[in-house]
Amino acid sequence: MVSALAGLRELNPHEPVCHLSFYEADAYARWAGRRLTLESELGVLLTGQPLTGNFADSGLLHPAPAGDGSQWYGDLWAWTGSCYAACPGFMPLAGSVGEYNGKFMSNQMVLKGACCATPRGHTRAAYRNFFYADERLMQKVTFHDHKPATLNFYDAVINGLSLKRKSIPPKFFYDEWGSKLFDRICEQPEYYPPTVERRMLIQLADEIASLTGGGVR
Repeated sequence: MVSALAGLRELNPHEPVCHLSFYEADAYARWAGRRLTLESELGVLLTGQPLTGNFADSGLLHPAPAGDGSQWYGDLWAWTGSCYAACPGFMPLAGSVGEYNGKFMSNQMVLKGACCATPRGHTRAAYRNFFYADERLMQKVTFHDHKPATLNFYDAVINGLSLKRKSIPPKFFYDEWGSKLFDRICEQPEYYPPTVERRMLIQLADEIASLTGGGVR
């Protein structure tokens, strides 16, 4: 039996192992006489692989058995042996956007490949996900018998604030009331990202369009 947010359920030996921290993944690799793949190595490998796997679009939202053949995308993010640091030649943008990007490039590890909660359209070989080494958040929520765990707001808050790293599921921002609340938050002067993004798009629209090609406006 395994414990999930919906309670105990039978262990499926064909499902991939999930919710491993970097330390656990690294320890298993060493025990097996191997090592975790580096970000650069896995990036090259992913470039030549078909974009097949279990993504958010399937509605399953649970890691599924891979079936026949190898699978490199979907279901679960894969830990790499590389730290999340700036790529060669990276220069942070001036202002809040650069501050936002730069502050995460410390004490985190890179993951590649996407998971069952990643939209297929967001998935690409070059994408760099990142987590702290002790985190097990490749899937934000665990599901039971392929059916979503239905946590109400109260239970979700109690569960999220009981974790070592406090969190509340973002899904509560996406119902009608939550959307209105988020709109109000975006209007506050203290919440600067929308203002900065809008200003950047206005100032750099022509440059962005020229880089995308194809007569984009």
